[in-house]
Amino acid sequence: HFRMYIDKRGNTIRVDFNDLDKIELALSKIHTTGLGMSIGTLFQGSIPLHAAGIEIDGKLVALLAPSGAGKSTLLWTLLDQGAKFVSDDIVMTHFIDGRVVATPSVSLHSRLSKKSLEARAMDWTQYQEVYPDEEKYWVPIDADRRVQKKGSLDALFVLQPLPFSESPHPVLVRRQVGAAALSLLLENTHGLWAVSEQLLTKKVFSQYTILAKSVPIYAIRYNKCFKVLPEIGRNIRKRLHPEV
Repeated sequence: HFRMYIDKRGNTIRVDFNDLDKIELALSKIHTTGLGMSIGTLFQGSIPLHAAGIEIDGKLVALLAPSGAGKSTLLWTLLDQGAKFVSDDIVMTHFIDGRVVATPSVSLHSRLSKKSLEARAMDWTQYQEVYPDEEKYWVPIDADRRVQKKGSLDALFVLQPLPFSESPHPVLVRRQVGAAALSLLLENTHGLWAVSEQLLTKKVFSQYTILAKSVPIYAIRYNKCFKVLPEIGRNIRKRLHPEV
């Protein structure tokens, strides 16, 4: 019986649910801050990327990937290396004075799976479950580890994990341009599936073109395992600082 209503200006979201039902309560939290905000952002003419946002060495980047690809786990690996948290799961991008600007989340938590928490020697029983029986948990992040202000987006990294041992190379990074870049952006826009028939107009498509031309986009293919995460981090830094 969960229902969500969003006006076409993207200004208001209304959610109807039974607050005594733990599943509907969980859905209201997840979808209001996720799908609802993404659709509202699309209606306002901006692009919500399905990504984790992070600031590395003063540069703001987005790690794009569908759910379950490991972007939150990689996010925490980079946080361990001194990076700062921007957002988890959605990066809201706006076009301001010719720049592509990302808006940080100043209050929403990160999310980690039980497996990832155990790999980090963190007690998963101490955290609130995101959704009943899903084994994914809300993990708070202190204010001093967060980016507090909007900033220009410096790069996008699209995560493309492979089954373990499928590739002989642990990490492969390739720059994406043209149609390939546009396709990756469309595939990794949060909530676009729900309103694509209404929004994929010539004007909206031009914004994707601007984003693809303004911000470098890289695809990262790697064997999906915890031990490769530091190497992914090194490759990301290498692209951010090619002169080093």
